[in-house]
Amino acid sequence: MSEVLPAKTKFEDEMENIFLQNMETFYQLKNSLLVKHESEYVAILGGKPVDFDVDDEKLAQRLYEKYGDVPFFIAFVANEPVVFDLPAPEIGGN
Repeated sequence: MSEVLPAKTKFEDEMENIFLQNMETFYQLKNSLLVKHESEYVAILGGKPVDFDVDDEKLAQRLYEKYGDVPFFIAFVANEPVVFDLPAPEIGGN
């Protein structure tokens, strides 16, 4: 039997839309960001880059301290996409 998820609230929809707009901004600006910020993380908020750092956790901490719990987007600025190779979970034990 499938689980029925509760409908998202208007607030949740708004936060998701803002996040997606920030993500779209990153991809629109990616080539220009590569010029000065390659191999750094960028934080996008309100449709513009607001901070950079080589450490994504430090960047996120600064954003929370300065802006609070708002939907910002953090991405690594690189020519090639970053791919994570995660091991598949074991099914059935031994």
